[in-house]
Amino acid sequence: MNYTASIAFDGKCDDALELARIVLATNGLKVNVKGSSELLAQGPGLFNTRDNPLLGATAVTIRIAEGRIDLAAELGGVKRMRTFLFVFPPALGLVLVVLFLTLGMEWRHVLLTVAVAICPWIILSPVLARWVSSRTLRAIDTLLYNMTAGKMTSQTP
Repeated sequence: MNYTASIAFDGKCDDALELARIVLATNGLKVNVKGSSELLAQGPGLFNTRDNPLLGATAVTIRIAEGRIDLAAELGGVKRMRTFLFVFPPALGLVLVVLFLTLGMEWRHVLLTVAVAICPWIILSPVLARWVSSRTLRAIDTLLYNMTAGKMTSQTP
């Protein structure tokens, strides 16, 4: 999954890239600034829904040129979470079937128990997958907006 966004920009490249560097580095991405107009960042990805949504992007490229900031992001963390959310219910069902049959439960009780355990996930998985994706996209868009709106000031004691 990939995401690209662009926004008009008329400020100082160094300030905008410094803001992006600080935000991305603070959230666990490894940042490499290339020159005065490009930033590359790579992160571990999103492992649970409590992580910062920016971690949904496993690779971020920011380029400032011709009065625009262009951002491209690979959403590897979002993809991983979506895959987990869609693999989890059938895997849970399989584990429960094996466990309950091993314990000697009757088939009809096993099927009823598994159905009750899995049914909520049929609704929750797509909803959570959409939520994870939208959170990450909102976080990326917010970073991009803040790069154009934020003015970096340094304070010397």
